[in-house]
Amino acid sequence: MLRCCPYLLQAWLDASLDSSGKVQLRAASDSKLTAGLAGVLVSALSGLTPEQLLAVDGTAFLQSLGLGPGVVAPSRASGAANMLASIQRRTRMLMTQLPRFPSLLITSNFLQPQGTFAEAQAQYLQPDAQQVAQLVELLRSKRIGVVAHFYMDPQVQGVLSAAAEQWPHIHISDSLVMADAAVKMAQAGCSTIAVLGVDFMSENVRAVLDEAGLSE
Repeated sequence: MLRCCPYLLQAWLDASLDSSGKVQLRAASDSKLTAGLAGVLVSALSGLTPEQLLAVDGTAFLQSLGLGPGVVAPSRASGAANMLASIQRRTRMLMTQLPRFPSLLITSNFLQPQGTFAEAQAQYLQPDAQQVAQLVELLRSKRIGVVAHFYMDPQVQGVLSAAAEQWPHIHISDSLVMADAAVKMAQAGCSTIAVLGVDFMSENVRAVLDEAGLSE
């Protein structure tokens, strides 16, 4: 986010590299005119390589747009220059390959993780379908229930959550609820309870099952 003029109008800019290494830009503003100027910059500069974009001379480039004094008043020209400088600053960051702040961009069509932590979290939402199918087949054939603590790796939780849609005897929670879930699974016919967590969790599950008369 940056301030575009003395009236404290705000603009938002985003720069990213596409698969061909070209810079792709997005921009928005709470001012229609500033949004229009930002759109001109985005249209003119998107698709350049980082080197080409950084070589753009701000003053000459803005003059070449030919927007005229009626559109680009001195304050707005300053705002456009600030936007161009911000675009070039973000482009330099892309070139230095600084680690990104972990984030997940989720739309109706795709999921885009940014940063290694976000990539790990994305595996929760996109588990391996073959692993899920194999797990469900094993749990169903052996009548195994699974109770897991929610600090398990997101990859594990992702597979378990997807498998739970096909095999109901899978539960992820904190340690206080794991034992109660195990009792319900045993009462529903599970012959084995797998506990995913630290030692005291399995010991607690065993004790609660014994107390419920489910020692076998």
